[in-house]
Formats: sequence, structure tokens, C-alpha cells
Amino acid sequence: MFGSRKRAKKRKSISPSFRAERDPFGGEESAAPRALRHPVERGTVVTLDYTITDDEDQVLDSTEGRGLFSYLHGAGKLLPALEEALAGHTAGDKVMVRLTPKQAYGVHDPDAVQVVEKPLFLGVDELQEGMLFEMETPQGLRPARIIDVDENTVTIDLNHPLAGKALNFTATIVSVRPALPEEMAQLEDEAPATSTAAADEPPADAVGSDAA
Repeated sequence: MFGSRKRAKKRKSISPSFRAERDPFGGEESAAPRALRHPVERGTVVTLDYTITDDEDQVLDSTEGRGLFSYLHGAGKLLPALEEALAGHTAGDKVMVRLTPKQAYGVHDPDAVQVVEKPLFLGVDELQEGMLFEMETPQGLRPARIIDVDENTVTIDLNHPLAGKALNFTATIVSVRPALPEEMAQLEDEAPATSTAAADEPPADAVGSDAA
């Protein structure tokens, strides 16, 4: 009366698949539902796939082609603002945050640009603009970049190479797992970073306050 019915095709249920990623600490991403995944918090080992750019979209650092980056959350290995942005997220989340220069590696300090005598670099055959050295200062060892060389003097910049730059951080959290007992010891052995104007460059440890 109503014509022939077409047999309805049985729909296959499609469940999300999760790719297991092994991190440098030996952990592996869980395929558990989001509600059961461990959140990023103090005492967890977090593995990231990330890219850092400046406001001109120049890539300053990335894990692409270098391997994933793992760190112990709460051990002071990341800039504090980055740790704060990652906290509470779980594996699979994408996190995007813009750090001001103050939150990243500090504002550029003109007083940190100094002229020193060439003999200070005794043993270096040829001094060139852009060379990086470590210099002893009242605040301890700091990176120094040569910005000018003349006959008798060298102009160096003791600012962090990324001082004065805003950083745009985009990361996918690959895995989060509780730290092993020996890893947890780092939380006691290493004091958390207290200054956002850290002296180390960002890497596949670039996101670090002393190393992503």
C-alpha cells in the first residue's frame, strides 16, 4: 500500500581512536575517555607538541622535526605563565596562550647593553656580531650576545635573546601521567622558577624557564 520499504542499513558505531605516544620519560598516552584522563597538575609528567611564534608570525621554536617535549609540572622547568595556562588540561587538549614580554623573558633593559674591552675575550680567534657567550655578572652567569665589534672594544647585550618579545604559544597535550617516585624527587631538589625573565632560551626545551 505504501510501496516497498528499503531495508535500513545498520549504522556502525564509531568510537574515537587515540594514538599512543611514547614520551622521553617512558610514559604512554592513555586511550581512556576524557573524564578519566589525568589533568595537568603538580607532580605530573606532561608531553607536548608545540610551536612558539612572535607577533610577526616568525617561528621561534617548535617540536616539529625535533621530537616531543616532556617536563615535570611544578618543577620550575617552564615559564610560570605557561604552567598556569596548561594546568587542569588533559591529553588531547589544544592550548593557545599569548605571553607578554614581562610574562616571558622580560622587557629589554638598555642598561644591559655594555661595552667591554676586547682582551676579555682572550682565546677567541675572531669575534663576530651575533656570537653568544656566558658572562659572569653579580647575578651569576648570564647569556651575552655580541652586537658590535670594533678595533678595541666589543658591545654586548646581556638581555635574554627574546627579551622584549611577546610569545604566542600553541601546544597539543599529547600525554599526562603521574610522575614516578624518582621524578617526584625533582620537585624537592629543584626550586620552582620565581622570575619570568629567565636567562635560558626557549627550546624543544624552549618553553622552559630553565629549559618545553
